[in-house]
Amino acid sequence: MLAELVSTVRTYDQENPTTVGVLNEAANEIGLAVQRRFPDWTGTGSMPLVREVSSRALDELQAADIAAGWARDALEVGDIRSLGAQFERVWANGVRVK
Repeated sequence: MLAELVSTVRTYDQENPTTVGVLNEAANEIGLAVQRRFPDWTGTGSMPLVREVSSRALDELQAADIAAGWARDALEVGDIRSLGAQFERVWANGVRVK
């Protein structure tokens, strides 16, 4: 699972370049730990695992922003299970709710 975690590139909306650096540093540390534990694992190479782009450049990122807004609104008036009425799948803190 950790190997998959540190080999999947994640894209976020442009907001704070400092955050991207911190997340990439954390991913690199996790990758080093995985490599020590599993010496045959080749890692991800030189490509950063976390990147920022304008949400206007990627439809998928814009859709994620919209879904996050809906989720936030639903949580303000209900609980985590209320998200199941709006979304096909719901995870909260790593636990599948629906």
